[in-house]
Amino acid sequence: MKLLRFAPLAMFATLLFGLPAEGMQVSPLTSNPVRIGTIQHNPPYVIENPSSGIDMDTIRAAFSAVGRDVEFVHAPLTRISSLLRTRRIDGITTLVGMGSQCTLSQVFGYWHDGVVVRRDLDKSVSTIADLASLRVGMFPSASAVFAEKLGPHAASFASETVINSTPSVLRLLQYGRIDAYIGDIWGLEALAADEDTAKGYPFRIAMTFEPTPRYVCFLEGEVTEQFNAGLEELNVLGQLARIVNRYRPQGK
Repeated sequence: MKLLRFAPLAMFATLLFGLPAEGMQVSPLTSNPVRIGTIQHNPPYVIENPSSGIDMDTIRAAFSAVGRDVEFVHAPLTRISSLLRTRRIDGITTLVGMGSQCTLSQVFGYWHDGVVVRRDLDKSVSTIADLASLRVGMFPSASAVFAEKLGPHAASFASETVINSTPSVLRLLQYGRIDAYIGDIWGLEALAADEDTAKGYPFRIAMTFEPTPRYVCFLEGEVTEQFNAGLEELNVLGQLARIVNRYRPQGK
């Protein structure tokens, strides 16, 4: 299918009212919603019931720009790949490529990773090397995403724990089961802010990394092209930045 470019005014109407842009070509593939697998509740990126957040709103707006609907399937991180493999979904949000299984989209957003430590940790941490002898948690695939940063230092950790959800990270920090966590900071701050913060967050930020790009990996190349075209239109209108500011004003 050849995707036709359309004027920003038509694009604006599409985003506001869900109307297909004038001159838009629609193939039989577009008759069904695109099913996107994503993680469970992890604000400000992923919010369940209803599906919203920075990631969800960006993906929905990009497909709306090319006249397509989206359905989100929230599942534990360990199940998402199997849903894609069995073709129960059309694509998944991801930080890394998945070989020939699917095709990566253009970058649609960023997560804001770094290192946090327990608030009461009696040690100064400002580099990865400072994590030596500490119990370190990290998200699945962190060792691949941050391979260059971790380098030989991971061998010096007292222990390394893969943690599948941000709420679990928060609990492990609160109860002193881990000393440090390598992963997204915005998500931890958002969840901690939703709880009783009279005593403050159960962690402190030790260091921040460059934002980590996010992609959608699609089974069908045509859907990848549609999504990328929608992202380009959102970028032209400055809509991507507005979505982020909706959940994280001024990126703070």
